[in-house]
Amino acid sequence: LLTIFRSRAVQYGSFTLSSGETSPYYIDLMPCLLDGMALYLLGLEVESSLADVEFSALGGPATGAIPLVASAAIAMFRQGKTVRGFFVRPEDKPHGNRGTIEGRLHPGDRVVLLEDVVTTGRSVLRAVRAVEAAGATAKVSSIHVNAWFGKHDKLSTSLTLLRDAFGIDGT
Repeated sequence: LLTIFRSRAVQYGSFTLSSGETSPYYIDLMPCLLDGMALYLLGLEVESSLADVEFSALGGPATGAIPLVASAAIAMFRQGKTVRGFFVRPEDKPHGNRGTIEGRLHPGDRVVLLEDVVTTGRSVLRAVRAVEAAGATAKVSSIHVNAWFGKHDKLSTSLTLLRDAFGIDGT
C-alpha cells in the first residue's frame, strides 16, 4: 500500500494548498482511492487498525473520506461487523433534506472519522462539529496520510484518539 501511495499520490515541487499555505509536496490520493487494489488494501488497513475500537458509524469529510468509508465498511462486513456510513458535506445541501450529513448517522452514535490527507485539520474539525451537532460523538479519527503543517494539537484535542496510517515520510 505504501508503495502505491509513493508512486501514485506524492508529487514534489511548489504547491499552494487549499489552506493557502505553500508546500514542497502535494498529496493527491484520488489516483489511489479510485484504484481497485489500493482501495481493497485501504479497506483492510482501516478494518485492522480499528479492530479494538467500539463504534457504530464510520464517516468523514467529503470527498476524500467517501471511498475510504466504503472500502472500510466492506472490509468490516467481510469480518462480520456491520457499520453505518456517512459523509459530511463542505456546505449544507440547498435541496432535498438540506443537510450537511449524508448517509446514516444517529444521535448517540460513537463515530470514527476517516480522512485521506490532513494538512491543517480544518475539514476534519468541521466533520467533528457536524457529528456533534447531530447528537453523536467523534471518538477516533483514522487519518491515512498525515501531511501536518503544525496544526496537530488543535485536532487531537478535539478527538479522543488520533491515528495516522502513514506520515509524509512514509512512516
